Amino acid sequence: MQAFQSLEMNSIEEILDQQEIEYSILPAKEGYKIYRGWLELFARPVKEQTGKYTVNGFVWEAYMSGLLPSLDGNAGMQYYQSREREEFFIIHENGKSVFDCDRIGWPGFLSLEVIVFPKSKEWSMVFSHEQTMHYVEPITSHPLATKR
Repeated sequence: MQAFQSLEMNSIEEILDQQEIEYSILPAKEGYKIYRGWLELFARPVKEQTGKYTVNGFVWEAYMSGLLPSLDGNAGMQYYQSREREEFFIIHENGKSVFDCDRIGWPGFLSLEVIVFPKSKEWSMVFSHEQTMHYVEPITSHPLATKR
């Protein structure tokens, strides 16, 4: 399992390098804080319903299964790529690697478990190893979300 995670992290870096996107890998504590913030903003209803932020161990499974709303496939990818460029984060699905990136372009990550979202936190794109793509917005009005 460790070799798979390292291979995937290298793949993220290779994709960013190929697309000439400048990035830095955040220290573990800072990255984990960003990951937890993303989970709270985008996946809280899953935790409220299941006790975990994931479905079957994966964040993307909540979108693929329809538990949370998303714009999927090519339609989601087109919307994602049309968004205005801004600085963004890339989070490995397990939250252990967080990349702070410049605003050159929105990378694609087919076959990788990656979460991409701008620092404005207005939306997010979730990619899976099953080559699914899910454009999502913060869960503030979803029926599963509770009011604070």
